Amino acid sequence: MEPAWTQFESAYKNKVNLVMINVDEDQTPEFKKYTPLRGKDQSLPATLWVDSKGKVVHTRLGSMTAAQLGQETDAAARKAR
Repeated sequence: MEPAWTQFESAYKNKVNLVMINVDEDQTPEFKKYTPLRGKDQSLPATLWVDSKGKVVHTRLGSMTAAQLGQETDAAARKAR
């Protein structure tokens, strides 16, 4: 998913707050803050869309293309309003 994330990030970095968490770096502040939001399902890769209040508004398991990431993000933003 790394190349897709890079493409997605360049298109959306000024529109939303993006946080990528590497499960091999489990001592980072981001890992500690966002990993509990995943709940019991620990499947990887997992993408979570979180609103400004910290509520998960959408979750998607599995890899995605940059286009899919964009579509899912746009849908999550509409849902979060």
